[in-house]
Amino acid sequence: MNFKIIILTGFLRKYKNNYKSDKLSYLRIIAGYYIYKKLSLKNKVNIIIVGGKSRDNKYINYPNFTLIIKKELMDLGLKSNQIRIDNKSKSTYESLLWINKNIKSKKIIILTNYYHINRIKYFLKLPIFNKLIKRINIQSSEKILIDNSITSKKSIELLYNTVKIKKLISREKQGIRDLIKGQYKLK
Repeated sequence: MNFKIIILTGFLRKYKNNYKSDKLSYLRIIAGYYIYKKLSLKNKVNIIIVGGKSRDNKYINYPNFTLIIKKELMDLGLKSNQIRIDNKSKSTYESLLWINKNIKSKKIIILTNYYHINRIKYFLKLPIFNKLIKRINIQSSEKILIDNSITSKKSIELLYNTVKIKKLISREKQGIRDLIKGQYKLK
């Protein structure tokens, strides 16, 4: 069987002189690595990182997100040729458009964070994604890591209870409300 594991980029943070994935985004990377290792024992598997740069001006001087995530996956043990990237998408919607156009596999796993899943599901209700929705399985990185004893539920709860993450979730919920009302800027 041929699987495509899609890791949607999240957020980067600057640590000293280097850029790294923030804590929530790093959960996607660890989950992607784990699923890759597990599935590749009996299947052909590719990891694809989707989402190059944020359209948020706050990140204008940041490096391309996909290149940082690729390096982090390589630091875990994957080889460069095991990782493909789309470094042009600037939003979840654009990432889904890219997946829809470029990934023909019938077994697509999209890894993201728990808080992000509902917005993806709303996008997938758009007619343009009618065929894609039948081929994908959206998975929560947190659930994968907890179910496989890679991290604890308690550590995830602590992360989700920080002020910063609560604000992020609030913005995410507003985005979903805007989608429902037809007020979301798709591009």
